[in-house]
Amino acid sequence: MLKQQYVEVRSSKSTGSTARIPVLEGRLLQEILAVEPSRDGELVYRPCCVEVESGQLIDRVYFAEAFSWHKHWGVWPLDDPCKSLFSISRVKRIFSSPSRLPALLANKLYRGGETSMGGTSFALILRDGRRIPVLTGNAVDFPEYPPEVKPSDIVDVIHGYNEISASRIGTANYCWCLYTTRS
Repeated sequence: MLKQQYVEVRSSKSTGSTARIPVLEGRLLQEILAVEPSRDGELVYRPCCVEVESGQLIDRVYFAEAFSWHKHWGVWPLDDPCKSLFSISRVKRIFSSPSRLPALLANKLYRGGETSMGGTSFALILRDGRRIPVLTGNAVDFPEYPPEVKPSDIVDVIHGYNEISASRIGTANYCWCLYTTRS
């Protein structure tokens, strides 16, 4: 990989911590931009799968422009222990995540907004008519599907669906990869 440029950002808190945000251009940026986005207001998410230099595939990586992400979330990931970061330095190839909620449906949920403080409840409507209740945080693209369900089985979502059920699912583990195009 070519020598990477970074922009340093300081913690929003008094910890004095800093993070290095990669400045992207070229092939990796084009691969990110080729992924169909989901949009939470002005913030653009690109739910991806990445191949690292060892050939291993790592699914459920959200790519987002760092300064837009910070404006939307109000903190840097280093200030939020619930946010997991993934380093672009290990990435060989980027493509759309095969386990993401279809963008059209994720965007429908984002337009509806959060349904509780820091969370979104909804139902996945499957091709066979079943409704699977879901409760996620405010990032909705990666629900933890039941083993027999694939994203292609989902035909719609119901925003604000609050049926409490033993079969309610949450969010799959994911991480963030923030970048910028400005140095």
